[in-house]
Amino acid sequence: MSLQRSIPELYDRPSCVPSLPAAWVAPLSRSFFNPERQLAQMDHDMQRMASEMRRMFTDVQHLVPVDSSPEGWRVKENYHLDNPVHHDRSSGRQMFRLQFDVRQFKPEEIYVKTVGNQLEVHAKHGEKGDGKSVHREYHRIYTLPKDLNPEALVSKLNRDGVLSIEAPLPVSEHRDHLIPITHE
Repeated sequence: MSLQRSIPELYDRPSCVPSLPAAWVAPLSRSFFNPERQLAQMDHDMQRMASEMRRMFTDVQHLVPVDSSPEGWRVKENYHLDNPVHHDRSSGRQMFRLQFDVRQFKPEEIYVKTVGNQLEVHAKHGEKGDGKSVHREYHRIYTLPKDLNPEALVSKLNRDGVLSIEAPLPVSEHRDHLIPITHE
């Protein structure tokens, strides 16, 4: 008997295919093939990977020299806008910190203000010369966290043209809460 003949013979006879007890198949079909559970697991895995990538980026960003191109700074600026909460090692507190690349502007051309719960950073530069004119403008609006005191915001412009805006975040009083388990 060759292998080619034996395979069809196995599946042509239903008695050769072992049947599984219904108790084994039922839990598997309900839990394993549940699309909602699979999507929830994928979402959990994606959040875990994003958290790990944020941690790795934070760990290595001080080792990599800052890219002086606008595109390189845009990537770093967008990262800081998406992740504004930092742990201040000197005080041990959580800090709200944003950084903006405004190196193409003079300090007197940069304005920072709050309007309600929004932070606005605006910079405007203009030059007119012999037959040419240059106009540059930068505008960012950021919604502040509800528990942040806008009056505590401090802005600093360093020599490299990076504007940092920061404030301490209030200490949250999260208390442990025991959640009872009901038995069915």
